Amino acid sequence: MTNGGLGVAFFAPFSSARYFLPFRPIQVSPISIATFFTHEGAEVLESEVLWIWLPFLGLAMVMYLWRWRWRA
Repeated sequence: MTNGGLGVAFFAPFSSARYFLPFRPIQVSPISIATFFTHEGAEVLESEVLWIWLPFLGLAMVMYLWRWRWRA
């Protein structure tokens, strides 16, 4: 779900075609450390928090509450 790279070789090794999802909200991280600690790097961290960490934490909280609710 990133906006860079070559795409996913979903059918490798049977096909060399690469695929992207139509919706790519996650920014690609800059390679160099100097570039990472700039405004561009902050945008990458913001997109990762929004699209990876918040949904993960929400799911973890739901699972925790579900286990707590059904505990003997």
